Parts: sequence; C-alpha cells; structure tokens
Amino acid sequence: MKKKYAKTRIHTMDELRGLLVLGMVVHHALYTIGLVFNTRWAWDGFNWISNYLHEIGAALFILICGISCHLSHSNWQRGLKLAGVAVAMSAVLYFVMPDSMIWFGVLHCLAVCILLYAGSARALNKIPALLALPLWAALAVMTWDLGRWGGTYIGIPGLFIWDIPQSVASIKWLMPLGLSPAFGADYFPLLPWLFVFLFGTVLGRWASEGRFPRFMYKKRADWLSWIGRHSIWIYVAHQPVIYGVCWLVQTVFAG
Repeated sequence: MKKKYAKTRIHTMDELRGLLVLGMVVHHALYTIGLVFNTRWAWDGFNWISNYLHEIGAALFILICGISCHLSHSNWQRGLKLAGVAVAMSAVLYFVMPDSMIWFGVLHCLAVCILLYAGSARALNKIPALLALPLWAALAVMTWDLGRWGGTYIGIPGLFIWDIPQSVASIKWLMPLGLSPAFGADYFPLLPWLFVFLFGTVLGRWASEGRFPRFMYKKRADWLSWIGRHSIWIYVAHQPVIYGVCWLVQTVFAG
C-alpha cells in the first residue's frame, strides 16, 4: 500500500511551503511598511512574528528542504543552482541596497546544506533513522542560540553550556557557522540550521518510499501549492516589489 505513493507528489509539502512563503512576505512587508511610513501597527506586527513565529516557520521551511533531498533528481544541480541565486542576490544588494545586504541568508544556508548532503548522502543514509533523528535533534537544540544573530554559547541552559571564547568569536569568517557575531540581514548560520536540515533528510527516506500519511498526498489548494513550488523566485523578487509598492504609495500621497 505504501509503494502506491512512492512516486506521488506530496502536495501537503508544497502547500505548507507556500503558506510559509506567504508568512515571510507578510513579515517583510510589515518591516518595510514600518520603516518607510513609520507606522506603529506595522512594527508591532513585525515584532510579534519575529518573537513567536519566525523560528518555527524557518525550521519548517528548512525541514521540508531536507525532506526534498530524497525526492530530487540531482542534489548537486539543485544546490549549485541555489548557490548561484544566493550569490547573485547578494551581489545585487551590495551595489543597490547595501543597507539590506545579506551575507549568509536562508538561500546561502540551504545551498551549503544541500551541497554538503549531496557529498555525504551515502554515509549519512547508513545511520539508522532511530539513531539519526535524536542525534540531529539534540545537536540542533544544543546550537539553537547560535541562530539568534550571534549567540554566545553551545549547550542547554540549566544542564551545561560552553561559552564561545572571544578569540573564536572575533574571527569574522566563522560567521556562516554561527560562531562569531552576525552582520547583514536575514542571517541563517549553519548551526543550528544544518541539523534541522539533516533531520529533514532522515524523514525524507520515508517520503521517497511513499510512507508519509495518506492525507499528505491529497491536493487541496492549487494556488498555495504553486507558491510553494516557486518559493525561490518569490523569495528573490518579493522584497524589491514590496519596496517598490511602498515607494509608489509614498510618492503618490506625498504629491
């Protein structure tokens, strides 16, 4: 019965990814509206999402990306394509919007995660799922603070922590790992997000065998699924569009 779904698209993953992308667009729109028009409600909305939903949404998005590695025809091609988009986006921001420069954002992080997995999938997939799942989960929890714009420790407060020495934190090129303070916008260091991604790759083993719950293979919202399938390009394009709309509204009403 499970084999029946082995080559069936998991529509719930597309729809959930689409929902997460919409949430990201709203999050960034609130930030831009608050910045351009200095509106209290936009800042309050942005801060509320940042405090309560941002990390959950990011974790789900990266988890789905990890699952998708078992459904991809070529993770090397997928990772290199994503890396090219990430580098191109950073290059444009560097010259056009330096104040919003992204040095190591979610696209950079996902590209590196995919390429690392592509090069080590054979070894990683030999780790039994019942060992791999708690291992990646524990490492994600231990490094979770590093994803918060330059955390200062590894460990679990109340149990044990290892403070990152200043001699390490001062090395700026360790910023992609999360071991030195962050700079730039949209920061997603490899620690802890690589472990969230790897957790997803373990779940992806069952996805490739058609072993996800049956309801996940049913299509419910075509428009949301479409957004999920085109998430990369929406991510790249949404911020310039938001800025453009805000600038146009400001210009019209100012005039």
